[in-house]
Amino acid sequence: MQEFDPHHRWLGIPPHEQPATLYRLLGISDFESDQEVITEASYRQIGHIKQYSSGPHRDAANRILNELSQAQVTLLDLKKKTQYDISIQSVNDQVDESTVDLDEPVPVIVGGAGRVRSGSIKRGAAARRRRRSSVPTFLFLTGILAFVGGTFAYWWSQQDNGESVASATENTDVADQGDSTDAGTPKPVETPTLDVVSSPELPSTGNDGGLVNLLVPAVAAGVTPDEFAALNDVGQMAQSALYDRGVKTYQQLSEMTPGDLDKVLRRRRLPQKGEERWLKIIAEATSLADKSTVGDRSDSQSHTGPVAGVAFSPDGKRVASASDDMTLKLWDTNGQQTILRTFEGHKSNVKGVAFSPEGHRIVTASWDKTLVLWDAGSGEKLRTFTGHSAPVWSVGFSPTGQQIVSGGEDGVKLWDVASGQAVRSLTGHSDTVTSVAFSSSGREVVSGSNDGTVKIWNSASGSELKTLTGHNNKVTSVAFSPDGDQIISGSWDQTLILWSTDSGKQLRTFSGHVSAVLSVAFSSDGKRIASGGGDKSILVWDVASGKKIGAFDGHTDHLTSIAFSPDGQRMVSGSKDQSVRTWDIAGLARVDVAVAADENMPKFFEDEKATGKKNKKSTMRDSTSTVADSSVFTFEGHAGAIESVAVSANGRWFVGASSDGTLILWDARKRKQRRVYDDLAAQSRTVGFSPDGKCIINGTDDGDIELWAAPKGRKLQTLTGHDSAVCSVAFSPNGKQIASCDSGGAVKLWLVADLSGKEMVSSGYRRVAFSDDGKLIVVGGSRGKLSVWSARDGKKLQTYQGRSSEVLSVGFSKDGKKLVCGCGDNTVVVWDVVSGEELKAFSGHIGTVNAAAFSPDGDWVVSGSADGLIKVWDVDTGEDLHTFKGHEADVTGLAFTPDGKRVVSSSLDKTVKVWSLKDVN
Repeated sequence: MQEFDPHHRWLGIPPHEQPATLYRLLGISDFESDQEVITEASYRQIGHIKQYSSGPHRDAANRILNELSQAQVTLLDLKKKTQYDISIQSVNDQVDESTVDLDEPVPVIVGGAGRVRSGSIKRGAAARRRRRSSVPTFLFLTGILAFVGGTFAYWWSQQDNGESVASATENTDVADQGDSTDAGTPKPVETPTLDVVSSPELPSTGNDGGLVNLLVPAVAAGVTPDEFAALNDVGQMAQSALYDRGVKTYQQLSEMTPGDLDKVLRRRRLPQKGEERWLKIIAEATSLADKSTVGDRSDSQSHTGPVAGVAFSPDGKRVASASDDMTLKLWDTNGQQTILRTFEGHKSNVKGVAFSPEGHRIVTASWDKTLVLWDAGSGEKLRTFTGHSAPVWSVGFSPTGQQIVSGGEDGVKLWDVASGQAVRSLTGHSDTVTSVAFSSSGREVVSGSNDGTVKIWNSASGSELKTLTGHNNKVTSVAFSPDGDQIISGSWDQTLILWSTDSGKQLRTFSGHVSAVLSVAFSSDGKRIASGGGDKSILVWDVASGKKIGAFDGHTDHLTSIAFSPDGQRMVSGSKDQSVRTWDIAGLARVDVAVAADENMPKFFEDEKATGKKNKKSTMRDSTSTVADSSVFTFEGHAGAIESVAVSANGRWFVGASSDGTLILWDARKRKQRRVYDDLAAQSRTVGFSPDGKCIINGTDDGDIELWAAPKGRKLQTLTGHDSAVCSVAFSPNGKQIASCDSGGAVKLWLVADLSGKEMVSSGYRRVAFSDDGKLIVVGGSRGKLSVWSARDGKKLQTYQGRSSEVLSVGFSKDGKKLVCGCGDNTVVVWDVVSGEELKAFSGHIGTVNAAAFSPDGDWVVSGSADGLIKVWDVDTGEDLHTFKGHEADVTGLAFTPDGKRVVSSSLDKTVKVWSLKDVN
């Protein structure tokens, strides 16, 4: 019977192509550069293999899942991907040099004293397969290996005044020779043959040239000067002159561009996969080079896969970390920051971890569909909970320790700890449950899901109490405040939302991350929130003010999990970079972002000469220092973040939509509030005016569109039909139609005459706008989707090949010939409507561009960003003409006044500001 080959059967990789490259594992071409393609491929392959994880070949499936996870981690990290691409390109170049088999000497280190001998390899297809198999695992090891062997060889040659040393007999027993060397007196070795790389920027002759050859793979693998020192100690080769020269050359190499480094790397022959003794030497070397406090890998026993979950013990003296390497590790956080114990028993990635309230037990959740209860002291497995039919992602203890809650791809389950039985299943989410937690009373459970919702459940009955909608992407993490009155959630939409447990209302939105938020946590006093995610940073927020009060960087890959210590003085984080880090935050104090006030601020419609000249090139604001406000006027009154702003056609009225559940109508002429609309059915996400200014249109979180009389405040009508939060609405210029988008991606076109609506497109879009003549509608959404439709019959006319990032704002120029969109990749893009050609791309923001609009004359584009800034761009030249600063948080909306002399903006800082364009050149 033919042996079962899972790579061939499931992934279509025949034996002669195995071991495959990471790209081949994901089913994409080598060196693919589009991260969206890589992301989708990894999800596709992982989802495909998961179906076999419960069958007769589940062990093989789990092994491949780990390989796919490693491929995902490597190829979605720019540094790791670059190193990996260099390695496989180097191998390909060597193989392609000749189509015939050639023998060539390869340096092989045997023994701790640095003995070297020559070996041979065969080139061709077989060699290519062997080399590829060693690349992902041994690239870093190879760099260290080359340095150890070459450094010793060079040192020995110096001791012998540069003369050739006698060769050791090639047939000498390796083990005997390696162990017979006296300490500090290495026996003669055979000098390895190395290619000297010539480069105008680096030494090209003599021993320094050989040193370049030794250091190139080490630099490519990320070896640091400190690691050089540790390796010298291990090899008993501490020669200061050589070390100094090595560090100098290392610095020269590290300053080279990836392309130049690639050229150098291609010209040397990388050592091949070696013997067990190589691994022993390298393990000793890396254990010295890697020793540090918790914050990095603590020793050679640290995790070998992404860290998926972390938790402090109730006494704060220990940290538990769960990893995709299928293990749980327990760390001592006092003293030497060492690993106390490794728990093994799961058969797949361990994704969740929690301590019991008394700290004597630990529970873990795994993709093997089980939970395991461990004795924290002895490491004994106390109980295995079986009942999930799909991978489990999250787990938590009740306050009494008598129950456990778990969430996974098949929903939420409550377990009795004593019996190990599932006592209740909580159903209602339509996608994977990524995070679960008990309230401090134990009466409620909260869950977050990939379906974009947060749900609150009654733990006793299992009934659903509330569904919280507000995120426009997957919810990745949820947590109760210590008193149970509030819930914090994080999402792929790059925001955190604070909710009231009792009312379910959205209290505050925190924006500052530039990538998905993957983990959130409350401090023990409930005054601070920590968040981390795809941008590799930890942000700390003040709950009362909503302001960022701290930021921590250090991880080199996605931050997957975060937790506060019980005393609130430290945090612990886990990352895809395989490290667990602790952070001292004892001295972290609240830093207010103050807005400079000017009692003599001129009236809105008066000449602004009294304000003096505006800075023509403002610098980026510092979020932890005072921000000078260059706006003309600020409208305040909302208690929550303002999501959208609109200006009436006559310029008299401004309206803002806020997360506080109200609309506020401001009288721009009198510079005061005219009316507060607080009888909304749900929180408002987006607003607009009818062309005559007599009607306000409002899109709500519950999927309704409300029409209000302005300024009287009477509700005129409610349009129902959207299944999720309405995130964009617009009146046609003639007032006869309304276009709307919801967070689920559906676009609808409504006739005002009979209030009937029809669906234009079913998925993928979240922003909508009419052309000035009312004939066209543009819609934009996820993954760069951008299309133009006929307003008359709702037919698609043109599709543009947008960028891979989400379109966050769309608009036409007044003449209808150009489009502008704000993008999730921090750019502003201008398109030609007829040809679909990208005309300009403006770069300068360091946050997502949430709003962008043409000036009435079409000469300028104004953009607002998550970096808190508003920029003015010249459409023809692409020049950054001016930067306005003053908002303390993300800019969410922009609108021109009818005369084109001013811009009105809304922000998460709860204000609407007016800016004069008078001094923009």
